[in-house]
Amino acid sequence: MIVEHPKRPQWGPGKVVAVSVDRLYVVFRDALERKAKVIMRSHAELGAAESQSDALLDHLPPAKQDGTDWLLPANYDRLLRKAMPTA
Repeated sequence: MIVEHPKRPQWGPGKVVAVSVDRLYVVFRDALERKAKVIMRSHAELGAAESQSDALLDHLPPAKQDGTDWLLPANYDRLLRKAMPTA
């Protein structure tokens, strides 16, 4: 699911990579990091993005759980460049 954070529009759309009872783990397109951001459900109401497709987010490799964190592969940026269609 592609979401938007109402208090952090500068992060752009984000892809939910995991869900727990009280947390969402989200990778945001314009604040892209290997570690997914943890969004406490009680603190922020994320909204579904108008578009459920994004050129970059659609090509993200799967995140994997590492303890309490959700991480993209260490070489995610190289994998993204490989997967992204060229213009």
